[in-house]
Amino acid sequence: MRDIRGMNNQVINKGTDQNVVLEVHGNENRIEIQQNARIANLKIVICGNGHKVTFGENVFFNSGMIIVEGLTPGEVFIGRDTTCWGANIHCMEGKRVILGKDCMLSDNLNLCGGDSHSVLDLQSRKRINPSADIIIHDHVWLGQGVTILKGVELAPDIIVANHALVTKSCKTSHCVLGGMPAAVIKTGVTWDRNLL
Repeated sequence: MRDIRGMNNQVINKGTDQNVVLEVHGNENRIEIQQNARIANLKIVICGNGHKVTFGENVFFNSGMIIVEGLTPGEVFIGRDTTCWGANIHCMEGKRVILGKDCMLSDNLNLCGGDSHSVLDLQSRKRINPSADIIIHDHVWLGQGVTILKGVELAPDIIVANHALVTKSCKTSHCVLGGMPAAVIKTGVTWDRNLL
């Protein structure tokens, strides 16, 4: 189903999609599914102007929701050869949610680049919870039920254990993050898609 309202919006599909719902309200937004990408059971909601959602070559994305909203252009980018069994991704206020190439995402994941509501300083009444980028570098494995919060950057070749709540960046490759909030629980490791 497609509900696309506005001017100069583009949907470029060089892959395959099944049961994908698009809701686009705004102008000059772009959704691109690159060569051999397979997208299914996904809802993409874009509100605003100039936003981008890109699925790289050979991406497999099985279910969930992607929301990009705000007055300034935001971006969700999923790098080539990345696989995902189910994720909700929320990108707000001109920020980015970037997943590198060859990442492996389990299901029931949440990547939250913003809060959708304001937290105000009691005295100044100024908002103190701005949105922020989420950057996941290449070859990162996110286990089932992981939540990644705004402002997090993960170095390449990290494993995030099931149900971890990642609130801070980790710039150390070859480690396992786990817990609530997540911390390094093991170092000197890597991962492979094959059961060796």
